[in-house]
Parts: sequence; structure tokens; C-alpha cells
Amino acid sequence: MPRLFIATLVTAALTLVAAARADTRIRVGQTPAASLVASYIAQEKGFFTRRGLEVELQPIVLNSNIPAGIVAGSTDIGGTTTTVLLQAVDSGIDLVTVSGTNVTFKESKNSAIIARNESGISAPADFVGKKIGVPGLGALAHVSLRNWLTQHGVDYTRVNYVELSFPQQRDALQSGLVDAVVTVEPTYSRILAAGLGKDVGHAFDSLPPGTQTILYSTTREWATAHRDAVRAFHEANEEGTRYALAHLDEARAAIAKYMKLPPDAANDVEMPRLSATVTVADLAVIADIMKQQGMLHAPIDPAKLLFP
Repeated sequence: MPRLFIATLVTAALTLVAAARADTRIRVGQTPAASLVASYIAQEKGFFTRRGLEVELQPIVLNSNIPAGIVAGSTDIGGTTTTVLLQAVDSGIDLVTVSGTNVTFKESKNSAIIARNESGISAPADFVGKKIGVPGLGALAHVSLRNWLTQHGVDYTRVNYVELSFPQQRDALQSGLVDAVVTVEPTYSRILAAGLGKDVGHAFDSLPPGTQTILYSTTREWATAHRDAVRAFHEANEEGTRYALAHLDEARAAIAKYMKLPPDAANDVEMPRLSATVTVADLAVIADIMKQQGMLHAPIDPAKLLFP
């Protein structure tokens, strides 16, 4: 009887713990992109639920809107580009990063600056006076483009920038609303396949190879109050990263599903260089570029943005 009683208590306790863990619901806001395939895999393969997390992946059109959603409480964790994270911190929002997604690499063809055929743009100097579509003012693509222009001796302040989400870019080029766009897959391939423009450069090449581009972030207060959930989220994202790299067919299928792409289109998408690890250097290099562009008003200590 004592053994049976103890066994019953243990079973009941384990059931309560499992139920408590299962109640950990996390809303993750992110702009659909192949770079986030680890989260798609983690959702599909049950890596989140295995760790007691109920994760809702929330599509958000403009990356720059994510910090506001986190502060408003409509999303818990956001997949923000590094520049959006740093701008939010600079404005007084106490955000921290809890996991990474992918890093830059020189041979990447996943993104490009595509100029409209009639734009007259064929070299960096031709951008002066032109109207360029970027997926968010202050977004990483915007900052990288200005850094790319600077590296090629062009005054980026003499270029006009228009905020265009990726789904809007093809129509904007076709109608002549903009002269060029900074875009990524699958928009990149679709624009080229339609004959609407030409590849004239790669803005992300202005960043050091191995730099994180999209970081999962949340408020320090939320991360502190949900420390176990944050750790579990990062571990699931890491497992999703490893699985995606080892099972490319499943990774592409997940990209097709979550980005609502035909399978053939997903097959043409370049696989990102996945990494869930975020370092101080990832934040520091972008912060330095943003300082050069006058985007930050006070010093930021990158080490304080990494949640333990």
C-alpha cells in the first residue's frame, strides 16, 4: 500500500508538471522567410511541443512592426532583424535576444538589388536621385544597402527610399513606382523570371560573413518571467536548425507550406546558412554601421542584449 500510494503521488505530480508545461503558450511574430525554416521545422516535427511549448507562428508583413507588437502584448517573441532590434533598444524599449536564425555568407544568391530594366541603373553611382524600395525603413536591407553604397563611394543620402513589403515589390517595379528594390527569395526569383529587372548588386555583401540577420527577441521582463520557456524555445530552434540542415527536402517542404509557395518555387529557393547562436559580435558590427549612419542616439552595450 505505501508503495502504491507513493507511486500514485508521483504519477499525479508528473501529470501536473506536464500540464503546467503544456500551458506555456508562446506567440512568435515573424515576417515569413526561408531564413526562419528552423522554426517551421520545429513546429512541424513537434520540437516545441516536446518541450512543453504551445507555439503560434504569427505572420507579420513588416519587420519594423514587430517590436510594437511585443510591447503591446500581441506577440511574445519576435523575429526582428538586427537593425530593428537595435533601433527599438535605442528608443528605450528593453529588448533582449533569445535565439538566432541564419548568418550571411558571400556566395549567397538569396537576395539582391534588382533594378527595373528602364531605370538606367547598372552601377552604384547610378542610384543617386533614384527611388529604391526597401522592406522597411531602418530594416537590415535598408541599412545594408546604404552601407553597400558607402563602400562603393556613393552618398546614400542622395538616394530616395520607399518602404515596400516583399509581396508589393514586384508590382511596384512593374508599374514604375520604384527604380529598384532590395529583395530576397522567393520574390527575387519571381521578379527575374518575369523579366521585370536585372540583378545589379548584393547589399548584404557589405556585412561581414557570418553575421546574424534575424534574431528572436522579447522584452527583458517577459524573458525573465518565462526563463524556462525561453530556454526551451531556443533549444527547439537549435534542434530545428540541425534537422533542417540534415533533411533539406523536408526543410524545403516546410518553406513551401509556411510561405505559401508552390513546391517548384520552394525548390528554387537558396537554403540559408542556418545558426541559432547569437554572439556579441553579431550585434556589435551592425551597431557600428548604424552609428555611422546616424541611426543610434546613445551607446548600446551588445553584451547586455544577450539573454542568459
